[in-house]
Amino acid sequence: MARKLLGRFLYPSLLALVVTGAVVGVALAIDQNFDGTCVAGDVCNYRDSFRTGLIASATGSDSDYSNDTWPGTGTSLNDSVTSMWNRKSSYDVLWYPFADYGNSAFGHACLNPGQFTNEVPWYFNDVFSSHLVAVGGC
Repeated sequence: MARKLLGRFLYPSLLALVVTGAVVGVALAIDQNFDGTCVAGDVCNYRDSFRTGLIASATGSDSDYSNDTWPGTGTSLNDSVTSMWNRKSSYDVLWYPFADYGNSAFGHACLNPGQFTNEVPWYFNDVFSSHLVAVGGC
């Protein structure tokens, strides 16, 4: 059974931080679209709060952000995500603080289809290193 925590800076219906639990489902293949857009069907990462600044999006899972850069820059996406948007219509997206979907003491962040967060809690700011697109993850 998953235990959910909510950051005080987030709307409770927007982001569930899963501390324990299992992910059920199949991950989608990686397909980055680092052109600075966030369209329906994408998993969108934003450099700044309130879904502003640089945008890096993907249509599938990404197990290691260290090989990715923000569009138009040489700056690594790894450990530099501040807000996110799950633009999938039927898949949950889980963000992890370590590559290969690794958890920390704080767990991971999870957004249901269509949900977004304008600002992650302090313990998740600029720490994400991978994300997983899955069925039944949140």
